[in-house]
Amino acid sequence: DATVVSGSTVEFQIRTASTSGGLSSATWVGPDGTSSSYFDTERTPILTSASASGTQFFQFITYMTSDGFTTPSVNSVTVNYNP
Repeated sequence: DATVVSGSTVEFQIRTASTSGGLSSATWVGPDGTSSSYFDTERTPILTSASASGTQFFQFITYMTSDGFTTPSVNSVTVNYNP
């Protein structure tokens, strides 16, 4: 759930691994499984990516941009894990 006003963006990427130690070498990816894509739609399930299949550890990173006059905010992030 984010507040995104004109002139700003909020985007996410995830990385997943089968161990917590594996996260540091995992690649940040978006919805198409590549590092050049970003999740940018509110309430889009982000763990539907093929890269998340069969893993139990994940991290997400948030990229927020502003035009210098408006500021986006992330109000909450919800994660539903279905092994």
